[in-house]
Amino acid sequence: MRPHCGFAAILAVLACSGCGPKEAPAPKSFYSKLDFRDVEVGTGPEAHEGDLVLVEYTGKLPDTGHVFDSNKTEGNTKDPLPFVIGQHGVVAGFEQGIKGMKVGGTREIEIPWKMGYGEFGSPPTIRGKQDLLFIVKLLAVVTEAEKNVFEYEDTKPGTGEPVKKGDKVEVHYVARYVNGKFLDDTRKRGKTVPFTIGQDQVISGVDRGVIGMRVGGQRVLTLPPETGWGAWGNTKTISGNQVLVITLDLVKRG
Repeated sequence: MRPHCGFAAILAVLACSGCGPKEAPAPKSFYSKLDFRDVEVGTGPEAHEGDLVLVEYTGKLPDTGHVFDSNKTEGNTKDPLPFVIGQHGVVAGFEQGIKGMKVGGTREIEIPWKMGYGEFGSPPTIRGKQDLLFIVKLLAVVTEAEKNVFEYEDTKPGTGEPVKKGDKVEVHYVARYVNGKFLDDTRKRGKTVPFTIGQDQVISGVDRGVIGMRVGGQRVLTLPPETGWGAWGNTKTISGNQVLVITLDLVKRG
């Protein structure tokens, strides 16, 4: 014979029928519209629709101040974040809030949830209908017209005849990202890099950027992705769409 539950047992079941985890209340709304405040106005090129930008950022939840994401670290150990404005590679508020910034500037961007991660959020860190606050530093801007244009500065002149296309040269270099993150130093490896100019033996920015240097000279190259490792990087150490800063020393010619 099966045991009889009894009236008390039935009441207990009914009392617990509403038990279980309660749905968390929606976060408090802080921002009714996208807004920003320039903490520091930059002096470099301005970011516009269609430009490739590289940024350093910290994302916070305005209700708690909790940092949910950041690529800003002591010693610059993380990569800059690259994205093209208008291609929706980041949340809409972040993308729109960058416009008008100048390189070197820092901006606080207040993003309402509809221009962030929306109704459902990005679990487990960001709840649905969660406003966001980003502190962003603009590190570089590459326009479509300038994607193959590199910058250089001679910091040491050198002597002798300037090198030209077809010359065999040997160089030392130190490579970094535009945020200062260290990538490579040939002196630490104890070996120069030999190549013939114009033979595509090195990345195009270095191949073209060494022209005009004299032995003993030093030049700092700032290379957009198209003159470096491109949109995909080199799979080993360089991530895609990165601007490289290379300090080049011409050791030998011929």
